[in-house]
Amino acid sequence: MSRWLAPRLSGYAALGRPSIELDVSSDVREPNTFDVAIRTGRGGWAGLVEHPLMPVDVTPMVAPELLGTSTLSTPEDLAHFELLPHPDWEHWFSEAKSRPPRDLRFVGVDYQIFELSAHAALEGRGVALLSPALFRPFLAEGRLVAPFSTVLSGPEWYFALMREGDSRPAPRDFCSWLGDQAHNAA
Repeated sequence: MSRWLAPRLSGYAALGRPSIELDVSSDVREPNTFDVAIRTGRGGWAGLVEHPLMPVDVTPMVAPELLGTSTLSTPEDLAHFELLPHPDWEHWFSEAKSRPPRDLRFVGVDYQIFELSAHAALEGRGVALLSPALFRPFLAEGRLVAPFSTVLSGPEWYFALMREGDSRPAPRDFCSWLGDQAHNAA
C-alpha cells in the first residue's frame, strides 16, 4: 500500500490541509498512538472506525528471465516453477477454475509483505502473487509479467482506520481524501 500511497501524499499536502500522524507500518499499534492507520485485513478492529479503500488484488507475476523460454499457459504450468509463499495461492487457483497441482514447490523464505515478494520475484527467486494495481509500473516496464488474466480480488481489503469517537476534522478529512483517491484509481 505504501507504493500506492507515497506518490499521492504530496497531493494531500498541496491542498494545505492540517497535518496528521499516519501509520503505514505493519506493526499493530494502540489506537491512541496515531491519527489514521492504514491496514490490510477483513475488518472488525475493535475501537476503530473503518474506511474501506480497495480490495487487495493478486495475480501471479514472474520475472521474464525466470520464465525464459517456458510458457505459463494454464495454472497447472505453475508446477514447473518455485512459488513464493502467499496465503492466497489456493484461493487464486480456485478463482482461476483450477485445482492446485500436487507437485507445487514453494520457496523456503516467506516474504511477509508485497514489497519483499516483488523484489524476490524481480530477482528471479520464484513466481509471486502480487497486486497488479500496486505493481503496474513493473509490468509496464517489462520487469515482471502477469501471464494469467485471473486476478483474485479480496477477501482482504485496505482500510483507513481512525479512533472510534474521534470527531476531529483532520483525520476525517484525510480518510475521505484517501477514499476519493482509491475510488479514482480503480
